[in-house]
Amino acid sequence: MENKSPCRKDAFQQLHNDELNEIITAVPRWILRWGISLVFSLLIMILTGAALIDYPEVITSNLKIKSIIPVHQVAIANGGIVTGIVAKNGELVRKGQILCFLETGARHEDILVVFSTIEAIRQEAKAGSIRTHLPVNLKLGELKDAYEKLYNSFSVWYHDKRQIPKTKLKKAAYFHSIRALNDFSKNLEWYLKTYTIRAPIHGILNYSSVFSQNQMIKPGEKFLTVSGLDHVFFGEISIAQENRAKIKIGQKVLIKLKSYPFQQFGILQGEISNLSDVLYKDSIYLGRVSLQPFEQKNANKKLMLNSGMRADVEVITENNSLLQRIFRNLTRQMTRI
Repeated sequence: MENKSPCRKDAFQQLHNDELNEIITAVPRWILRWGISLVFSLLIMILTGAALIDYPEVITSNLKIKSIIPVHQVAIANGGIVTGIVAKNGELVRKGQILCFLETGARHEDILVVFSTIEAIRQEAKAGSIRTHLPVNLKLGELKDAYEKLYNSFSVWYHDKRQIPKTKLKKAAYFHSIRALNDFSKNLEWYLKTYTIRAPIHGILNYSSVFSQNQMIKPGEKFLTVSGLDHVFFGEISIAQENRAKIKIGQKVLIKLKSYPFQQFGILQGEISNLSDVLYKDSIYLGRVSLQPFEQKNANKKLMLNSGMRADVEVITENNSLLQRIFRNLTRQMTRI
């Protein structure tokens, strides 16, 4: 009996310890209830914050400055030797102005005189009163015969104008002179197209290379340009194929010109005004960026835009929440599996 008592005592003590451990290790129900509620609340807060916090994605690309009035390059169709330079490099020229003469049998100065005289007579004819007289002793080369016919016709009309009162004969002589003027104008236009180079637009003349008189110009060679004065600049942006769906019309664009460090001259701003739906090349789409007026940051060194300038750009896309980005990434990963 004495030997069993310690065993019973140990068994009772073991049972007591187990019950005590169960009581000690048992998690109170209120902790489970409030703990689950707290974790669920935190999860709701995180999801709500992820849904409310949104920010745009910035897409980097490159851009080229262009102008609506492009720089016009002038070429000679048949080539020839430039024997007379009328307008100098950097000179302001008007549309249709003679810039250079090619080799011909005419005297350049006489062609200029005839050109200005015919223009004056045509303006006077529109007004109904011709007062300008045709010059004489001109060396016109290929235009000699046509000019003689015009001169003779006007000489008859000038004579009739003084000698004959207002009669049908006088009117007939006048209209005959106008027809002769129109015929000569056609011959003059042919001559100018063949033996002269004229300004295609109103602007600044720039010779493309070192240019001098009596220089041979090859057929089709573009040796001078005329830059328009009233430029409206815009940007042509290159868009990678994977970013095309993210960029939309109206989005803001930050432009950093490579020719002008933005730390000194600032950043130009613009917005997407047009997008192409057709691939340009090498999986690249093109878009148009309208430039906003910009303020000069440096009074001594002004920022001047020119066609052909390159720039790095940042396109500010529409805002997306953090939750949208998470779901988008999860969807992308699931599609890859």
